[in-house]
Amino acid sequence: MLNPVFSTAYMRNMVPVFSDIARKIENAIKPKLVNGAQEVDLLHWMGRAALEMIGQSGFGYSFDPLVEDARPHSFCEAAKSFSPALHKLAIEQQFLPILVKIGSPKFRR
Repeated sequence: MLNPVFSTAYMRNMVPVFSDIARKIENAIKPKLVNGAQEVDLLHWMGRAALEMIGQSGFGYSFDPLVEDARPHSFCEAAKSFSPALHKLAIEQQFLPILVKIGSPKFRR
C-alpha cells in the first residue's frame, strides 16, 4: 500500500519540496547566528520541518510557515498532546484484554 508513495519516481518529485523546506529552516535559523555561535534548539526546528515535509509531500498542505515566532497550527498542538494523553491511559490499557472478554459472546457482539 505504501510502495507507490516511496517509489523512486515519486521521491524524485518531492526533492524540490524538501529543498524548499530546508531553505526555510536555514533562513529562520541564520539570523540567530549573525553575532557568532549561539545555542539553537534543533529538535524543535527538525520536528517542525518533519511535520511540514509530511504535510506538503503527503497531503499537499502546509502546517507551518517555518518562521521564528509562528503560532502553532491546531493539528500540531493536537499531535503533540496525543502521546502524553495516551500514556495517561497506560493503566486502562492493561485491563482492556480482560474487559473485552466479559459477558457472553452474544453480549460482546
